Amino acid sequence: MNEAVAIQRGEPTAGPPAALPAICCVVLASAAVVSHADVVADLVAIWNKSQDFSHGYVVPVFSIYLIWRQRAAIAECLKKPTSLFGLIAGVNCGIVAIALRISGVVYQVVGLEAIGLMVALYAVALICLGRRGAWLVTPAIGFLIFALPMPGFIIVPLRLWLQKLATIGSTFVLQTLGLPAVIQGNTIRLPDAVLGVAEACSGMRMLITFAAIVCGSVLVSRQPLYEKALTLLAIVPITLGVNIARIVTTGIVYNTYGEEQGDAVHDWAGFGMILLGVGLLSVWTGTISKIFDSPGDPAAGPRDPATAPPA
Repeated sequence: MNEAVAIQRGEPTAGPPAALPAICCVVLASAAVVSHADVVADLVAIWNKSQDFSHGYVVPVFSIYLIWRQRAAIAECLKKPTSLFGLIAGVNCGIVAIALRISGVVYQVVGLEAIGLMVALYAVALICLGRRGAWLVTPAIGFLIFALPMPGFIIVPLRLWLQKLATIGSTFVLQTLGLPAVIQGNTIRLPDAVLGVAEACSGMRMLITFAAIVCGSVLVSRQPLYEKALTLLAIVPITLGVNIARIVTTGIVYNTYGEEQGDAVHDWAGFGMILLGVGLLSVWTGTISKIFDSPGDPAAGPRDPATAPPA
């Protein structure tokens, strides 16, 4: 009765509860995850088994944090009805997600099914939040790629390439330091020690983990776009440099103090690689900020216009 009177008087009527769109969005996203429960279980098994992807547990947590950072803007998107474009795009993404899911089951490729889950989450974002809202959560959904295992045709040649570069670079540094090091395949021969650069020492684990760390820092950074690009370009050089430093240090200790001390340094140096990499990254970002006279990365600073979502 009161609503009818309000309509006759031209007064605005009460719409659906403000929390209803958010609840629908959470329910749809949860349904997408539950429908891929077996895929999530396979990913967890990979994280437990493979040291290269043991960081996978942290990735979804960081993605949720990225969404939490945009909660105010997302709340504004929830108040607006989704455009026809957003609905059509969301339905099409849902169809692609189903196709990826089926393809992954048929060809027994967990990566395809996991990508299908990411596409399904993006479909939910398009349907519930519209184009602008989907843009806001794109970094969070895209970051989930670091939780997925790399396909063999990528990770095998990449590991061999890193292993070869680590062997050559370490030999060069050892020779520069005055040690007569000689390369034989992926083995470095020293006067009193033989140092094998195995696949586990290629730096692959460091590369994947460090790439996730750098990309995460770029996503939360307020730096200009060109500085972010320069930061990303430092991933491979820093990874190689840190791994070479580890191999060289281990080789010197092996050659000088023997196998027992060398094994201890080898193990402890492995723990310190990430810390050294983060330290070098901080030096690099600080350097380019000074070169380009950047104001830094204040927590409440203005957003980079190049990364602003579309209107």
